[in-house]
Amino acid sequence: MNLADKDFEGSYEKDDTIKIIDGYIVINKGFDYNIPIAGCATYKQILGWSLQVGEKTWADKELVLRFITVALREAKLDYPGVGG
Repeated sequence: MNLADKDFEGSYEKDDTIKIIDGYIVINKGFDYNIPIAGCATYKQILGWSLQVGEKTWADKELVLRFITVALREAKLDYPGVGG
């Protein structure tokens, strides 16, 4: 599955797993995993965080894709299929 195969429009707003709180992208999987929005300002930074999140035992592909969507939107970066 790639990003263009999914319709992510508004998906993270409907899901309590990922939220924006006080300058952080917060992933909640029974605990909060905080990623500073300032650290997601470029494609390279978002890729780095995506790889880090993807290595977690609690992260699945859908979660990583939702994180990428949120990070791209917060950074105002475009990507086809993500509604950028």
